[in-house]
Amino acid sequence: MKTKNAFLESYSLILILALAAVLRLHNINQPFIDAFSWPQANTAMIADNFFRVEWNPFHPQVSWGGYEPNYQAREFPTVSYIAGTLYFLMGEHEWIGRSVSIVFSLWGIFSLYQLVSHIRDKKTALVSAAILAIMPGGIFIDRSFLSDPAMVALVTTSFWMLLLYLRTGRERYLFFAGITGAWGFITKCIGLLVIIPMLYAIACYTRNSAGKKRYNLAALATFILFTIEAVIFNLLWAYHINPSHTEQPLIGVENLVWEDGIGAWMSQNYFLPTLWQIMYEWLWTAPILLLAFIGFILPGLKQKIERKPGCNYVTPLPWLFHTWLLAFGIFYLLSAKEIIYYPWSLAILNPAVAALVGHGIVQLISFLTSNKQPILSASMAIFFLFFVGVNSHTSTDHLYQAYAQESYELGLELRKITRPDEMIVTLANTIDDPIALYYSQRKGWVFSHSTETKGRAWNHLPEDDNEAIFMLENLRRKGADWLGIVDERKKDFWVDHPELVEHINRTCHFQDKTPKWVLYKVPHTVS
Repeated sequence: MKTKNAFLESYSLILILALAAVLRLHNINQPFIDAFSWPQANTAMIADNFFRVEWNPFHPQVSWGGYEPNYQAREFPTVSYIAGTLYFLMGEHEWIGRSVSIVFSLWGIFSLYQLVSHIRDKKTALVSAAILAIMPGGIFIDRSFLSDPAMVALVTTSFWMLLLYLRTGRERYLFFAGITGAWGFITKCIGLLVIIPMLYAIACYTRNSAGKKRYNLAALATFILFTIEAVIFNLLWAYHINPSHTEQPLIGVENLVWEDGIGAWMSQNYFLPTLWQIMYEWLWTAPILLLAFIGFILPGLKQKIERKPGCNYVTPLPWLFHTWLLAFGIFYLLSAKEIIYYPWSLAILNPAVAALVGHGIVQLISFLTSNKQPILSASMAIFFLFFVGVNSHTSTDHLYQAYAQESYELGLELRKITRPDEMIVTLANTIDDPIALYYSQRKGWVFSHSTETKGRAWNHLPEDDNEAIFMLENLRRKGADWLGIVDERKKDFWVDHPELVEHINRTCHFQDKTPKWVLYKVPHTVS
């Protein structure tokens, strides 16, 4: 019977992973022009420079900083480096970068299954893995060329390895927990918030005298310090190779609470309405939020932890995923603006929410059925999953739309008509988006990155035309050769900034115009 159950569980997990892969492979060849165009362009640009310029993982470069190497080592380029390496074998294609993210995301689903199976039982683990597989926002993030899927998979694996150590006492698992944890944290620093639920798990297993004797407390302390030190050394390296950080602040410090002041954030309700809109409309949707709430308020009812071969120690962890959410709450208090501006960072919550949903579904089924009705229980679990999938499958349709199509076509045109050594300035559909630069395969600047932009309204040029003119002249002095502007910027550029337009027409040479973009040649001197 146990062999049959093990076969069914393995078969179910394979089906879940296969379904997750199919959902994430949708439109995998799409150019990076969807709702996450900007971060994907940045990630792709780093991979492109590994492929074309320097194959050194400690020298990640973007192409929007002008002639000089513009190192961006704020995060370890896990996804970019793997993709850039694969380019040598298969050429540069969008599906390669996305495939790297997808593979990490599938491993993350498997790791969550293992993690939950050590906290609850395999039934809850399977349902949790299935929820993570069909989570609408998770699908879109996981198929995007971003570092987040890799970070989430690595920190979830680290947590799984830590629990294996706590349940077996074998220090090799702690070693693997340290390696994967440090790797995940340097891939994206927001992964550090998992330290808090890790500390909760460690405290639960070592709180009595028997627990203290059972484990090597010095090794546990070394594990925590090693993972944190990895992040510190990575940030120190980022400062070392790019000490000025004039083009982009380090790890989003411009979006921390003390930059604007807590009063400014309170006047906007701490961005909570926007956060709720993201969670409700596309990241999770109403069914997942409702089931997660049920799992949240029923943490310990009928809790069952399965004993596994070689796992001699069992300690309930009913609040583990609650502490995961608490850690995010603390992070949100400090960097709410960062989260709202870059909502793909919410991927760090997906494993915890999926686990709570899985627990909530299993609890509901246990109330309605008995242990002697396995077929009915399985049917109800499938019904809940079907309910979640059907009610959320269209919630992310708008994210796949070609928001940056004009910028993409502008980049391709610039690639055709410019020399490799010429410098490009672009004003894309989203003002800070380097997507046109990426597809031009040239170096240059995004118009807004040419000078300080603090205080400027998001996705708009400075209100003062003199400031915008100064930005343009600054780029001319740096060696700009071409200026490309997409049609979507028509109002922001041609209507709201007449003095800037007049200055461009007077000091630059009109080159070409289509319904989607306009091109100017920028002379290095103005007569």
